[in-house]
Amino acid sequence: MLSLNHCQKMNSSNGNELPHRHPYPFYRNSKNPAQGNGWLRWTSMIHIRFSDNHYGGEIDLSGTPGDLRSICQSILELLQAQDMQVCIPVNELDPAPYDSCLNSLLIRKSDCSLKVMVDGSSLKIEGTPEKLEVFADWFNFDTSTESGYHHHFDYYEGNEWVDPASVLLIISVQ
Repeated sequence: MLSLNHCQKMNSSNGNELPHRHPYPFYRNSKNPAQGNGWLRWTSMIHIRFSDNHYGGEIDLSGTPGDLRSICQSILELLQAQDMQVCIPVNELDPAPYDSCLNSLLIRKSDCSLKVMVDGSSLKIEGTPEKLEVFADWFNFDTSTESGYHHHFDYYEGNEWVDPASVLLIISVQ
């Protein structure tokens, strides 16, 4: 089972760790008191594979359409919250044909263009709230989307929305 080591600072505006560890793969802080103690269990089948190459690398983030829509929803919820970031643990698997697997997805509000990068064993995506809102739609796949369908999110000359140092991100349906 996946531990929360990489996501212990999730949804913390002050950067402090969560007061205790949860026994499940992912809990998301809920501001809605009607939803109980403030923590919702969210298990996912998201996988993130990474290869570093002379072009700067390539990341493949894959999941079911529902899992990918959950990322979209998490980004939109982050934008409504005072929290600065959300961390989503992911499942590791055989990385082939890539070099390695990453074990968490960290989405962070910042004052810069959208930037996709690898930070340790995490995929880190940051950008202004306006840009993150547009980016969230990249994860909005219809339930009937066939396995193998994918988008390429990367920088191109003249694109002011994406940081030139951003790593190529492929978002694909399993």
